[in-house]
Amino acid sequence: MKKVIIFIIFSTILGIIFYKSMYPTQTSEVYSGESKTWKVVDVKISANERLNIGKGKLYMKGETEFFADYFKLSFHVVLKNEEERGSRLHEYELMSDNLPTLWDDDVLDIAEMDTGGSSPIYLTKFGKPVAMNNIKQVYIIVQWKGKNDNELKEEKIILTPTDI
Repeated sequence: MKKVIIFIIFSTILGIIFYKSMYPTQTSEVYSGESKTWKVVDVKISANERLNIGKGKLYMKGETEFFADYFKLSFHVVLKNEEERGSRLHEYELMSDNLPTLWDDDVLDIAEMDTGGSSPIYLTKFGKPVAMNNIKQVYIIVQWKGKNDNELKEEKIILTPTDI
């Protein structure tokens, strides 16, 4: 009887190892998306112990330069079965009168921007690290105000996996 139990445990462990080697868990994916004004490309999301958001590019369609007084980007991930939960993972904000010291120019040109990168610890509602198959939706909210404009504009860009 003892040999049978050991055999069953050993067979189960071998089966799990074989299954994981044949069907590895996806740990990263590249996302892109568009809205009326914006196009986002090459945002790589990796899910290992942390949810890593790699830098992608954000382009203003049809513009090679666009001077702004204000720009804000927030990056969101919605998990399956957790739609009610807050989802903002990363955010940055720039104002033309208060640019970072590392900024190349003294003007805020938003025609081409980095989406930024971060690697927060983001857990499921069960306290487990997020896996790629937990992700239901990825999106970016962009807010901007053109140079000397009075109106703040906002668009949501839904990102989808890009076939490589």
